[in-house]
Amino acid sequence: MFGMMDLLGFEFSPIIAKIHEQRLYSFETIAVYKQKGYPILPSAYVQQNKIKDNWQEILRLVCSLKLKYALPSEIFTRFNSYSRQHPLYQALKEYGRMIKTLHILNYIDQLELRQEAKFMQTYAENNNKFNKAIAFNNGGDLIFLTRQEQLMAEACKNLIKNAIICWNYLYLTRLVQQEKTPQRKQEMIELIKQASLLKWAHISFNGQYDFSEQFLTDSFDLINPNGYKLNLA
Repeated sequence: MFGMMDLLGFEFSPIIAKIHEQRLYSFETIAVYKQKGYPILPSAYVQQNKIKDNWQEILRLVCSLKLKYALPSEIFTRFNSYSRQHPLYQALKEYGRMIKTLHILNYIDQLELRQEAKFMQTYAENNNKFNKAIAFNNGGDLIFLTRQEQLMAEACKNLIKNAIICWNYLYLTRLVQQEKTPQRKQEMIELIKQASLLKWAHISFNGQYDFSEQFLTDSFDLINPNGYKLNLA
């Protein structure tokens, strides 16, 4: 995974469990790094010949993915069907060891990278919980018979998610606008930047839908041109 993501031009920065137990790979002997006084030393070597001997095949694979001649799922399915001793598989594994080693060293050394990785992990977890909250009837898994039904259901789910996020932005914007001091406004803006707007505890998904004509304005006192109000209270 590290190798393929790097070759495709993406930065793969996961949070690795038990990172202190991971192996670090190098090109030079361990004695070279000991002489330089490095506190963290490699424990194995990258087999460069495997990468060199299969470099053209690696480039063909990357071009096939870039040009969409093949899907990533097809590639990994093919790799799973191959023996782990397949030369291309072994070459990608050796290449990935280089990238993974660099990631581990950067992760240990850079506080910002650790914070960003943790933020993205939290965001992904919140997004999964968000999906389950919206599709509460089946735990977030949308199962339909046809592809068209799947696309329609996914579009409806995204519409609901975007509506909730949009409401959160509007509500927080109104709160910022109501603050009287510029200092307090800036403090609230900074808090909003650091937080996630994937919040839904204030939304009642089993709410009451009232389309009577007496509700002609929304929560921001704006006239609805269609004469309808969606009340989720």
